[in-house]
Amino acid sequence: MKFKILLLSSFLSISLIESSSADFEDAVKAYDETRYEDAFNEFESLAINGNADAQLRLGKMFLYGNAPEEKKGLVLKNDEYDLINGYIWIEKAAKQGQTEALRELGNNYRWGRTVQTDYLKAIEWYLKAAEQGDAESALAIGSLYKGVEGVPKDYEKVIYWYTKTAEVGYLGHMTSSLLGHIYYDGKETPKDYEEAIKWWGLAAENGHTWSLNKLIFNDFGEYMPESDKFKWLLMSAEQEDYDFAQYRVGTAYYHGLGVLKNYNEAFKYFTLSANQGFAASQVHLGYLYFLGQGTLKDLSKASYWIDMGYSNPDADESDKELAENLWNKEELWKY
Repeated sequence: MKFKILLLSSFLSISLIESSSADFEDAVKAYDETRYEDAFNEFESLAINGNADAQLRLGKMFLYGNAPEEKKGLVLKNDEYDLINGYIWIEKAAKQGQTEALRELGNNYRWGRTVQTDYLKAIEWYLKAAEQGDAESALAIGSLYKGVEGVPKDYEKVIYWYTKTAEVGYLGHMTSSLLGHIYYDGKETPKDYEEAIKWWGLAAENGHTWSLNKLIFNDFGEYMPESDKFKWLLMSAEQEDYDFAQYRVGTAYYHGLGVLKNYNEAFKYFTLSANQGFAASQVHLGYLYFLGQGTLKDLSKASYWIDMGYSNPDADESDKELAENLWNKEELWKY
């Protein structure tokens, strides 16, 4: 008999869980379809019965102004929505360990929405969320320890939490870029070019142009071999259609810097850059037409590009010197 009662109790528990899950999914569907009143009623019923996810969603409906008018309570000065009820429900969810709710409570203490700003309490809630793998909370902790919001500066913790965030790919380009800057700058931690290259490289591979430019323009000396320089230049030339990078890639192919010499590829990238008006590429393209390297020799085209490069207001002295030599000594003016 005892076994039958336990079996019945277990069956009822499973049925309730399945029913609760179905009700929650119905509420989410209603919310996504902007049937806010139906969603609110479903979430509220589940939240009252202790469903942490529903408590969070109910709280957010108050926060974002989607709760029915008759359900709204006191609205704080300068706020359009019912933050008080919102955070009451979010706190209930947080106390059950709901990850997003833990982060939202951290936000409440960080920004002082319904409570007095308290950065230490914010960190306390963020830590609980971060320990569950919440990258957004990890990023918030790292930002707070930069020392600009009332928390004592601690760059060891900044690096620790930014690294946690970058490793899971959350806003990878941003956190990786920040780590690259910290290591390259060397103001808050010992300068480390290898780490700077590592993190800027990760950001660049995630499409972060600023980090890619840092890899191209900064001098890393022995820490960046020519082959790696070429890799980043090529990425910029192909992804960003950047005239300077195209020129540098053309130069690398022409002289064999970090890559095997290839006049055809040099011609290709000088052409791309020259067509965007980059003076040095225009002169070098004319030179390739003059020598017949990477293309058929064509003195008429050589003359055209040499003249274009020399007349370009951005041409530097070395470009003009090469152009003058070809124009006068080789008599390209005839063509």
